[in-house]
Amino acid sequence: MSSYKEAMFLSEFKSFLDERVDCRLEAMLTEDDRTANHEDRTAELESKIEELESQIEYYSDHEDRISELEDTVAAIDRSQFRDDLTAIVDRRVHELMTSGRIRLSIQTSPTGRVNHDNR
Repeated sequence: MSSYKEAMFLSEFKSFLDERVDCRLEAMLTEDDRTANHEDRTAELESKIEELESQIEYYSDHEDRISELEDTVAAIDRSQFRDDLTAIVDRRVHELMTSGRIRLSIQTSPTGRVNHDNR
């Protein structure tokens, strides 16, 4: 009988270990799956962050370019305005001189200063 008891004991002990080892193994596999899922999710989020940073840099470059273009347009506008105004004044002075309503003479003095004589 002792042989029977030993066999039963070993059989029950083996079943006990199988259950415990299976449970622990299952728990370890579940934890490994969770860790892998977290790692995948982390990699996915890092990829999205890099993409967003790239887009921010892209739009920032565009904002800088737009600002440069606005400054260029402002400078062109001022320059064009000055040129247009000069042309209008020159044309009007020429019209007044041609009609005899104004006479313009420009002389330089010995000091290099310009004297205007408007009549």
